[in-house]
Amino acid sequence: MKLTTKKTETWIWLGLFVMIGVMSRTIEHIPNVTPIVGIALFVAYLWNWSYSVVFTVSTLLLSNWILGYDFDYVQVSVYIGLLFPSFLGKYVKKINSFYKKYISVIGLSFVSSVFFYLITNFAVWLWSGMYEHTIDGLLFCYEMAIPFFRNTLLGDLFSSLVIFAMYDLSKIFIKNHYLIKTKQIKPVN
Repeated sequence: MKLTTKKTETWIWLGLFVMIGVMSRTIEHIPNVTPIVGIALFVAYLWNWSYSVVFTVSTLLLSNWILGYDFDYVQVSVYIGLLFPSFLGKYVKKINSFYKKYISVIGLSFVSSVFFYLITNFAVWLWSGMYEHTIDGLLFCYEMAIPFFRNTLLGDLFSSLVIFAMYDLSKIFIKNHYLIKTKQIKPVN
């Protein structure tokens, strides 16, 4: 008798991903270095974009509640910026080549980081009151955010590559274990 269904397993994994995402935002870390984009891309790749949206929104709501963040226009831009990869993961799914898949993961992580940088810092310029509402003020806002962008980019690229690589390596391990178990190949000593 099977105790769980595929859908139940999916929701259990999604819950674990949310826990990882919440912990990554609530424990002390380098600013803007979290695996949210990597997990969102992976969830959209593995299942579909709607599960990725559930992951992202749940992670942000829970972690923002724990951190005591107010919900304002800047936070809306953070949600939009971190939801963006949810809609990109489907493009990785269509790629059959191992090499092209990883090039796509790198490219989509980069695009996600740039989108997050542009939209969140525009919102900071527009609504925070920290910068003049001029072109110079906007450019200064983007300039001040470059160190955070660097962190975002490195965190997104690293987490995306690690998550996808762990998944692919686990598939290889499981396949080889099955082949050894069924004696279709001999183990290497």
